[in-house]
Amino acid sequence: MDTSGGLTSGRGLFEDSLHRIWVATNDNGVVLLEGEESTHFTYKEGLPSSSVRCFEEDGKGNIIIGTTSGLAYVDPDKNLVPIDDERLENETVIRLSADLEGTVFGVTKSGHIFSVRDLKVTNVFDCSDLGIDKISMIYSDPLRSGYVYIGTSEGVLYHGRFGDAKINLRKIFCSPLTNIQWISYDCGRLWVSSQTMSGYLDDDLTFHVLYDLPVDSAIEMMTSDYQGNLWYASSTLGVMKVVTNNFVNITKNAGIDCEVVNATCLYRDMLYIGTGNGLYVLNSSGEPVNNAITDYLAGCRIRCITADSKGNLWFAVYNHDMGVVCLKSSGRIINISSVAGKAAMNFGGWYNVSKFAVEAFSDALRIEMQPFGISVVLIEPGTSKTAWGDIAADHLATCVAGSAYERGRRMCERLKEEIPRQLFEIPIQAAVGGKIIARGYNRRNTDHNT
Repeated sequence: MDTSGGLTSGRGLFEDSLHRIWVATNDNGVVLLEGEESTHFTYKEGLPSSSVRCFEEDGKGNIIIGTTSGLAYVDPDKNLVPIDDERLENETVIRLSADLEGTVFGVTKSGHIFSVRDLKVTNVFDCSDLGIDKISMIYSDPLRSGYVYIGTSEGVLYHGRFGDAKINLRKIFCSPLTNIQWISYDCGRLWVSSQTMSGYLDDDLTFHVLYDLPVDSAIEMMTSDYQGNLWYASSTLGVMKVVTNNFVNITKNAGIDCEVVNATCLYRDMLYIGTGNGLYVLNSSGEPVNNAITDYLAGCRIRCITADSKGNLWFAVYNHDMGVVCLKSSGRIINISSVAGKAAMNFGGWYNVSKFAVEAFSDALRIEMQPFGISVVLIEPGTSKTAWGDIAADHLATCVAGSAYERGRRMCERLKEEIPRQLFEIPIQAAVGGKIIARGYNRRNTDHNT
């Protein structure tokens, strides 16, 4: 651009609410750019110094100008007026920042912080007034009027109401960063920079450093564009653009970044990840989930995962002689009970209670699993060719000996003698046993009603 209009040795840029560009020069005042037109402001118009450092706009459209010798402002009619205040006459103003109500806060190179309201300096504080070590930067809270962030040369950030003492401010450690040189609110986060590194505060005001940046010296300032990219200016290394990244390293966050991923599939709000060393499943929060299928495919090299039209999930496995594995959409749970879970018998309560419990559990589980398409099957076998009858009778006789249930022992002995041995030698299917019990149960009720 033509230097004849005053654009020499540019120091800073500022865009106001009317989308005009204000240029701060190091030795030639201020240049206002409005499309093809420009306006040049120098000491002749009343600037306290031709060396300009920063700008800010108050709530009434006035542009506050920070120079190496105090403040001035340009009103909406482009009239330049010095802001006379002996407390800032010989101070180099290095940063200005306005809050939601238009109050402008600033900081000087010597560590004084001040506020400007209605084009007048209302308050000035130094480090000793607040009990804070060397103040290096200030920035207004973008969400709360009257509150500011104060940066220090020790890399500590303070947050609270402007003018409050250190004891009433929240202390935020920005280690390993030291000597805070810049604070700004970009891309929905508060960014803090020194001359050698930069980082941001999360929602809990915990500081996170951006590592491996190519620009790591003489960082002067940063800003962001409409795409969410960050721009850094360095007086020795030039300009750096940090591009926004819309991708998330899911495997790293889940702790499985060391594996080679061959296939992924989103299935029922769960992410299935096939690797060269087994299957990983992540829930909707990105947390690992271990289940039967991850155990079954542990150590397998999974090449492909896909879901079919019926909701079944298929896995192509390269090794372990697995071939193709299918995870059924409708599972089935099988519990083993007994006909003793249907009707109680004399002196058999100790056994019946366990089987009744399995019955109740299965009935409840069947209702609970129905929304997931999982059926619950209960197998209730009757007598079979085993020594169970003798074992049960002997165990009962031993347990009741010498107790009030002594007659139960005598009954067991009588049963072993009287009940035909064939009863425990002929296999009876569960379904047949169930029908026999049902007929006997119905007949008893019928006789009772009669």
